[in-house]
Amino acid sequence: MSRTKYQLTEEQEMHLTSFINRKLADYIDEHISATFLVTDEMVDNDDWDAINARKRAAIEYIFNHI
Repeated sequence: MSRTKYQLTEEQEMHLTSFINRKLADYIDEHISATFLVTDEMVDNDDWDAINARKRAAIEYIFNHI
């Protein structure tokens, strides 16, 4: 249950969803593409299943902690 006193309108929620999907996700993707998570070897070998799995895990972790 929300503790806020203001209820977002549907339009505001859609705008925030768009922000998350475009801006925040792009920023997170750029940051987690660093070598601490995605190695050069993975990129060189086109191991996109492993790369995407790591990115999904990182994004889930970030969203669970904000």
